[in-house]
Amino acid sequence: MFKFSWKNDIDWEKVFGVIFATDNLKRNQTRPLRTEIVELAIEKYSNGKLKYVGDKKDGLDFLVVSTNERIECKMKEVIFPVKSSTLHTGLIIEKNFQGKKQEVKELKQTYDTMVMIDVKKCRVGICSWDDGIRATTDATSTVRFPVQKCNIIVDGVVPDPILSAKDFNSIIFETIMREI
Repeated sequence: MFKFSWKNDIDWEKVFGVIFATDNLKRNQTRPLRTEIVELAIEKYSNGKLKYVGDKKDGLDFLVVSTNERIECKMKEVIFPVKSSTLHTGLIIEKNFQGKKQEVKELKQTYDTMVMIDVKKCRVGICSWDDGIRATTDATSTVRFPVQKCNIIVDGVVPDPILSAKDFNSIIFETIMREI
């Protein structure tokens, strides 16, 4: 059995290439599509060490193939604080309850580790479920993590220039407009 390494087993340059290529898919209608594209890229560029399950599981995006560790992935423009004196990551929506007709909005643990992708800094960090500081409202459950508990995997990644030069929005519209 192999030991999974967030730093060495994922080609983060290619992942960030896809993130930048999907930059124009941030509209409310396309944001879920962008998330799925990026998460599929993470699976692809993990060389078979992560299995994407986000299309089938709620509150869970990946399984580490060798250990079945459960991974949730969140990506935001800025997650990690700009000021070094800031003690916590930015707020991350962990669960959206909007439209649910349940009386009790209880958040159950669905992952072991959260991987957080900060697009602006090209930084990736991970933190344990247990380290999360949660708050729940009628609409959402949010989490933030103490910065000192976060393990920064990569920082200042230079996106793959070939992938980041692509424009997924144009590819989608070219496909739609193509005569068959």
